[in-house]
Amino acid sequence: MTPHALLDALEARLVTAPPPGVSSAYAAGFFARRRGQLLLHLRAALRPPVASEERIVTLNMGLGRDSLAMLALLIEGQLVAEGRPLRPADVDAVVFSDPGFEWAHTYALLPLRAADV
Repeated sequence: MTPHALLDALEARLVTAPPPGVSSAYAAGFFARRRGQLLLHLRAALRPPVASEERIVTLNMGLGRDSLAMLALLIEGQLVAEGRPLRPADVDAVVFSDPGFEWAHTYALLPLRAADV
């Protein structure tokens, strides 16, 4: 799928069924104002990685449900980044960002999640 086609599909979806608290008009205006910038980001994201490119791959996360879903997808080999699936062996580090005010039960998950990866 080309960046233009992907952006068109995303725009159609968000204008037709915007997230709660967002009007269709606002969603349409957002895409109209930022179309060029969004296309640049999509082109970069869809660019195949260069084979000789040396880099460190990290999974930066909190411990909320979105981050835990990302971690579960990684463990199952279904997490996709830059258009390709990532396996646990592809990730050099999983970094937990601690804002300093997490719930006690969130901190209790740290040793459990470390064992998963």
